[in-house]
Amino acid sequence: MDRAVALTRFEEIAVDDLPEKIRLYRRSHVLVTSDDPSELVPLEEVERRYISRVMEAVSGNKTAAARILGIERKRLYRMLDRLARDAPKISD
Repeated sequence: MDRAVALTRFEEIAVDDLPEKIRLYRRSHVLVTSDDPSELVPLEEVERRYISRVMEAVSGNKTAAARILGIERKRLYRMLDRLARDAPKISD
């Protein structure tokens, strides 16, 4: 916060005054403690989001991601392939 205050060019802190890591942050919350079943997501979605988050945290390093996930790298490759195939397609 001190950095943003020091570097701001205006009276208020703007998004551009924040570090890139914060500007590009995307939330990836998975609700697992709800009592309302409609708020819960399927296990496959939890898996997809978690693997995506781990891959993001290690900048795409599959060896490091597999180590964090506690699986072999070959299994991670298979999981990533499956998740890519099953991902919803965005139509124009």
